[in-house]
Amino acid sequence: MENFSAQTDSDQNSAIQEYSVMLAGRKLEFILRVSSRAKYLRLQVSAKNGLLVTIPKGYKLKYLEEFIREKRDWIFEKLDKFAQELENSKICEQNKCRHILFAGKEYELTTRVEMREKPDVLLENGRMIVLIPEEDSQFFKVGNYLREWLFLQARLLINSRVKLLSNKLNLTYKNVFIKDQKTRWGSCSQQKNLNFNWRLVMAPLEVLDYVVIHELMHLLELNHSKKFWYLVKSVCPDCRAHREWLRNNGKFLMCEFGSIKF
Repeated sequence: MENFSAQTDSDQNSAIQEYSVMLAGRKLEFILRVSSRAKYLRLQVSAKNGLLVTIPKGYKLKYLEEFIREKRDWIFEKLDKFAQELENSKICEQNKCRHILFAGKEYELTTRVEMREKPDVLLENGRMIVLIPEEDSQFFKVGNYLREWLFLQARLLINSRVKLLSNKLNLTYKNVFIKDQKTRWGSCSQQKNLNFNWRLVMAPLEVLDYVVIHELMHLLELNHSKKFWYLVKSVCPDCRAHREWLRNNGKFLMCEFGSIKF
């Protein structure tokens, strides 16, 4: 573990130092706080400070390094989550969420006020038009409605794809749940419940189908063993390309629609 700088904070009962350590080829930088008031080692991960480690005075650093290595997966998962959320917010700020993906196609988001009873969404000439009732136009929240509309489309589409593909593969599941997940596209429980991220409705259909197949294969293998990936690839030969699409484009599906303003 390499110490590259140090400073003392305003609390006379503690000292702060900055450290770094290489974990599985990745450099982890963190703030170490030595406190005379602390009784136990404590790890905290936040968007503002990254990893903050608090240890009691006299705690040996060699034990700290061992502990951090044991917790590296949890630490990197938390750090990556905050980094992704920051990236998503930057993307939304740059394009103001005016371009929306739906079924893998990009649409320019716009609005139209009409004499109608209820709002709706129209896809026309590369535009996603939110149709707003005239009497509600002054207070209408476009982003909130668009999110609700996309969620409904996701529920309809994902349920239909699960039913179609499960019948084709002769697999039985219990329930399908559409959720607003931050770090997962899908999951399968031991009770055979399938969970999917509603934002998959924005991905190309073949990518959505890959996630559905992935979770359906967990009904046979509730792990990520070689056998599991063999089963996935036997049904979805292009699974690697679809995984890569999600890895490269997933951030564009995470726009916070509540920030959309016209």
